[in-house]
Amino acid sequence: MTALEKKDENVRVIDTGVSVFHLLCQGCQVIQRGLVPTIFFLALLLALARPVYAHGADGTQEVDGVPVGPFTLTVWSFPGTLRVGEVHLSAAVLRPSDGMPVVNCTVIFQLSPLDEKGKIQDGVGLVAEAGSANATTGFMHEAFLKLEMSGSYRVDVRVINASGELDGVATFDVMVRRVSILFKWLVIGLGLLTTATVVWFIYEGRLVWAHRNLIGKEMGVA
Repeated sequence: MTALEKKDENVRVIDTGVSVFHLLCQGCQVIQRGLVPTIFFLALLLALARPVYAHGADGTQEVDGVPVGPFTLTVWSFPGTLRVGEVHLSAAVLRPSDGMPVVNCTVIFQLSPLDEKGKIQDGVGLVAEAGSANATTGFMHEAFLKLEMSGSYRVDVRVINASGELDGVATFDVMVRRVSILFKWLVIGLGLLTTATVVWFIYEGRLVWAHRNLIGKEMGVA
């Protein structure tokens, strides 16, 4: 191999190295421009959508250890800020002597909307019997109700023992807020923006992939 041929080969190696480096830089730019906005929009969407979740750890303890016959009753509502839609109520019935859960009883939730004077509106309440408490539910009596109206509600929680007798009732009030139209459109808009960002990121990635294949062919020819 002559000195001129060696020089040409070195030049091709240098050009290939520069091309590969340029490709890597392009890939980093695609990731930086596409992935970061996608993560940002997803995080923002989840943060804003959190108040409408019907499940999760952001519950509110409505009553704590209220006596109902020979037992005590503790009730939580989910999510922490109740909104129109699905509401999750969870009750723990315990023996005060040893704190063990009572599973052979029935818990019934009744939600009644209140008028402006705080009086119950007749004929428009909701009643739901909680599911059986077991290991799957963490020995909690759980019920899910779908509320169509916002406003104040009176919640009556009845505990019925294994003999079918009423042990006691716990009562508390909750406020159910409506989901604003602006909030709904904001969630939809963020979802569309996130989808568009992901599509754009994939498109840019395909361009970089095509560029890499082209460089690979050039290296093969060389």
